[in-house]
Amino acid sequence: MDEKLKEILEEFWAWRLKEAPEFGTMVGEHSRDDLLDDMSLAAYDKRMKCAKDYIAKLEKIDVEKLDEDNKLNYELLHLELTTYINGMAFKCYLFPVNGLEGPQVDFGKTVSWMKNEVPADFEKILSRYNKYPKQADQIIELMKKGIETGYVNAKISMEKVPDMFTKIVETPVKESAFYEPFKEMPSPIEEKKRNSMQERAVKAINEKLYPAFTKISNYIKEKAWKSINNLLGKQTKQTVVNELNMGENILNNPQEIVEGFNEYFSNIGPDLASKLDMPKCNFETYVKKSTSEFAAFQPTTVNDIFNLLCGLSSNKATGIDKISCKIIKIAAPAIADSLTHIFNQASAINLSSFPDQWK
Repeated sequence: MDEKLKEILEEFWAWRLKEAPEFGTMVGEHSRDDLLDDMSLAAYDKRMKCAKDYIAKLEKIDVEKLDEDNKLNYELLHLELTTYINGMAFKCYLFPVNGLEGPQVDFGKTVSWMKNEVPADFEKILSRYNKYPKQADQIIELMKKGIETGYVNAKISMEKVPDMFTKIVETPVKESAFYEPFKEMPSPIEEKKRNSMQERAVKAINEKLYPAFTKISNYIKEKAWKSINNLLGKQTKQTVVNELNMGENILNNPQEIVEGFNEYFSNIGPDLASKLDMPKCNFETYVKKSTSEFAAFQPTTVNDIFNLLCGLSSNKATGIDKISCKIIKIAAPAIADSLTHIFNQASAINLSSFPDQWK
C-alpha cells in the first residue's frame, strides 16, 4: 500500500473511533466503551473542519500513481468524506430524536453491544450511565438550535416519541434493558463485587438515565411540540386523505393512495421535462456576443446568493418548477454554491438576450 495513503487511512480511522466511541462499540472496538459521543454544536463544527482537512491531505496524493487496490481505498475514503461534508449542509444533526432513532432507541442497542465479562466491562457500562445526563442536555440543545433556525422533524415522525420515553422510564429498573447486563454477572466475579455493581446500576438507572430520558421527553412535549406546530402552521385537527384523484383513476385503498402519492412526487421532474419544448438548434444559436445589459452583470459570491435565497418570502408563489420558496430557503446551504457557479459562468458570456431555456 502507498505509505502516504496508508498513513491517512490509519489516522482517519483512529480519529473516527475517538470522535464516535459509540460507533466503536458497534464495530467491536471496546477501548473507549466508558465514553459517549460528544453531541455538542461545537463538536459538529470541529468534525466538519477535520473532515475538510482530511480531504485536503487526501487530494495531495497523485491518484494516477496508485495501483488499483489503492485507488479503491482512496476513492472510498474520498467518497465517505465528501458525503459527510455535503450532508452537513442539511444539518441533520439538529434532528437528534424521532420515532426511528434517538436515545429511546439507540442507547439500549449500544449497551447491548458492550462487553460484560470482567469487572472492567461493567465499570464502563456504569460510566456511560453516569455520563448520560450531559449527552441528554446536548440533545436538547440541538433541538433548541433546530427550532431557532427552522430545522424541525415532520410532525408525524415525532408523535409517538414521548410515549416511547414514557414506556422506558415506567419500566421497573430491574426489568429494564439497562439492568440486563447486571442480572447474570459471570461467576468469577466475587459475590460482594457483583452485589455492589448491581446496586450501583440500580442507582445510576434511577438517578441518571431515567431522569435524563424524562427531561428530553418533557422538552419535546412542552417546548418542541408547540414549536413544531407553530413553524409548520399545523392545526390540532388532522386531515386524513380517504380518496386520491389520479385523473382517470380514483384511489380509495390506503395502500394505493400511498403508492399514488409516491408515483406523483417521483415523476414531477420527468413530467416537467417532457413538457418543455426542446430547441431544434444548439446553444450557440442563442448565445450571441453583444454589449447588452446582461453583459454588465458583475460576478457574485456564494454568500450573496445564500443571503438572497434565505431572504425569499415563504409566501411567494412557485415558479414553473413548482418548488416552493420555503423549500428553496431550507436547501440554500446545499444549492448556493452551484447557483453561484452557474451565474458567474453565464455572466462571463456576452448575451444579446437571456434564453428562456436558461431561466
